[in-house]
Amino acid sequence: MLLGIALLAYESFGLDGIAGQTNGGKLPVEVAMPSVDVAAAPKVLYQAFLVVYVLQVIGVLSHPVVNILWALEQVSIHVLGTSPRASDGRIVLSFCLNLVFVAICYQVRESAGH
Repeated sequence: MLLGIALLAYESFGLDGIAGQTNGGKLPVEVAMPSVDVAAAPKVLYQAFLVVYVLQVIGVLSHPVVNILWALEQVSIHVLGTSPRASDGRIVLSFCLNLVFVAICYQVRESAGH
């Protein structure tokens, strides 16, 4: 998914737009990376996109949404101490509510001076 977004950004803005130099504008933060070849990046992104696509077709990689839901459930179980959920909506809702609960408890603890 990130590779697709990078390819769309390259196709839409070109290298000058990505570098922040379109119409003489500069990026608000200057990053010095002299060893990076920006001109070769699109070729690498297209090749990586094709590799990821083939790996998904043959079943080595799953859909990104499945990986994200699995990661949310694992964080909920191992970090937040909850039990596994049965559906996608419950996984996301439980994760978000648990994060809100942890944030509230942390804020209360910090406001009490501990």
